[in-house]
Amino acid sequence: MAVDAAHMLGIAESTPERRMEWNMLALEYAERHPNASRWLGSLYNNIGWAQVEAGNLAEALDLFERALQFRQGQGNANLIFIAKWSVAKVLRLMDQTSKALELQLELLKEIEQGAESDGYVYEEIAECLYTLDRRMEASSYFSKAYELLSHDHWLTNNEPDRIARLKDLST
Repeated sequence: MAVDAAHMLGIAESTPERRMEWNMLALEYAERHPNASRWLGSLYNNIGWAQVEAGNLAEALDLFERALQFRQGQGNANLIFIAKWSVAKVLRLMDQTSKALELQLELLKEIEQGAESDGYVYEEIAECLYTLDRRMEASSYFSKAYELLSHDHWLTNNEPDRIARLKDLST
């Protein structure tokens, strides 16, 4: 319960610094207490995204890799998928685009083999191809990303420029 409370405060606090303090407190506790270890995947993920937001990409990558390892130990395919996607996203942000593309293409294979379709995977593949100056190839992935993500109400309400960019680059 202590980790749950600290985790929730890490979401609810108004400043990034206070959110990070609560998340780090929760992480330290969960790493020391096996009965709270079920929180580790969520904490690694949340702190990883806070690190991305702060521009600390190496720290974020470390946390996402830890989350992936933890999720693989749990065996939940959906959570493993999300953790892989997060690792790949940060690799692209760190200009390790070829490696990021390789991981995103692995996720695409999972989609093709029956995993739920995910517009964020298509978006990241498109971004990788675009960055690698493979723009013609990227266009179809931008199109599929737009097709899927333009139906995400949170994204369309909060990131309309992102949706518009997907649309523009899909043609």
